Amino acid sequence: MEGDAYFTHQLETVTRKDEEEIGSNDPKGEMISLHGELQLSVIELLRSIVTMKGNGKFKFVGLLLRSFLRTYILQTPRCDMYNPLEMIERAYPSSTIHEMRTEDGCVISCRRWKGVQSRCNPVLLLNGHSTESFYLPTEPRDLVRTLLDEGYETWLLQPRLHPLHPSNDFTIEDIGKFDIPADINGYTRKEQDSTNVQKLK
Repeated sequence: MEGDAYFTHQLETVTRKDEEEIGSNDPKGEMISLHGELQLSVIELLRSIVTMKGNGKFKFVGLLLRSFLRTYILQTPRCDMYNPLEMIERAYPSSTIHEMRTEDGCVISCRRWKGVQSRCNPVLLLNGHSTESFYLPTEPRDLVRTLLDEGYETWLLQPRLHPLHPSNDFTIEDIGKFDIPADINGYTRKEQDSTNVQKLK
């Protein structure tokens, strides 16, 4: 469900498989290789909601829609934690976007927050389908703020699957093979030290 929600900004559903190799139900587990483009729409999200079953369906849908409205449309924090003075005094830390080209020619980006202490190792944040969940400007606490408070320089990878980087031909393996190394190389070009990069999945 969370994966559907992440792509609700898309207007249409496009599923194109250029190549599909699906192994049999072999207990050894043959590798599956899918290539193509997948975009999920609001219609697909609604279809998923309609087909849900269970007693808590309406409560879940209500909480989900309220969360979408608050976080992505109104961009206001949770009322029970909201303190206007604290939000003004403690504005979200500024960041910079670094664009980089991978070995296969795809342009990706990484958002960087500089840590206040240079002694801490940098942290590269990766996530499979909801990278923005680490970075929540409307909330008083999130993972990026926590890492910065501890003095860590924080990098948030925006790989080829991110909505800012539409790609027509990719595989999940391309993120590990090209995007993550390009991001680490981008960092090491700036800092000249690749031994202390930590990854959090």
